[in-house]
Amino acid sequence: MIISENHFGKDNCVAYGDVLIRRNYEVINADEHFYHFVEKLVGINFLDIVHPDYLSDFKMTFQSLRPGEETRIILLLRNGIGEYYWSDMYLYNRGKKLSGENVLEARCYFLSAVEGRYLMALDNVNKYRTMLSLYRNYLFDYNSANDMFTIYIYRGNQCSAPIKCPLEQFRERMSGLLRNDSEKKEFGIFYNYLKNGANTFNCMVYLPMDSDNDELYKFKVTGDRLFTTDKDVIVAGFLETVDGAV
Repeated sequence: MIISENHFGKDNCVAYGDVLIRRNYEVINADEHFYHFVEKLVGINFLDIVHPDYLSDFKMTFQSLRPGEETRIILLLRNGIGEYYWSDMYLYNRGKKLSGENVLEARCYFLSAVEGRYLMALDNVNKYRTMLSLYRNYLFDYNSANDMFTIYIYRGNQCSAPIKCPLEQFRERMSGLLRNDSEKKEFGIFYNYLKNGANTFNCMVYLPMDSDNDELYKFKVTGDRLFTTDKDVIVAGFLETVDGAV
């Protein structure tokens, strides 16, 4: 059975919640996701939201956790309107103290919401692949974290990367292909936009479209900067063909 088929889409179905819990199970602080799930801001005892069938396991796990330890438990948690959701809970005892008392941290991943959001993301990926397959030009990105430059093309919902290599390696290759100062200047501008993580840019550049073919094509470049969840810079955009091989 798909976990999310009965729950996902309800207003209080959150993906995760962070909680700080006293040894007497009182919730002393939490993030907005958890408060939204339980529909309370104060007076929350964590035992009140654990399904009765999982109380003993939760209490034993909670009380046995020593400073520096962490563990994981699957259990049902009740939201503010009495519905139970499967939660993948991570418990951490990082030695935090409040008024001299050791307190534990918990992160609860609500599986129905996580699954629902995954399925939604999968639908979006399929939609964007279809849209990109209708786009007849090339796409590119440069990931500064690993110095990787890639040119993509989508056809029939399938992606191929005719060029994928470190940017510095690609620059060395281009130094032997570009034939005059004008082409070298244009490539230098494009390279600097990539290397410096430029924000919203346009330029012209001559590029090959295959790792094994040195024919050059002229492209109009449109690019922009974005950030990964790890805060690494990625420069991405598209290459619009201006004319044929030169």
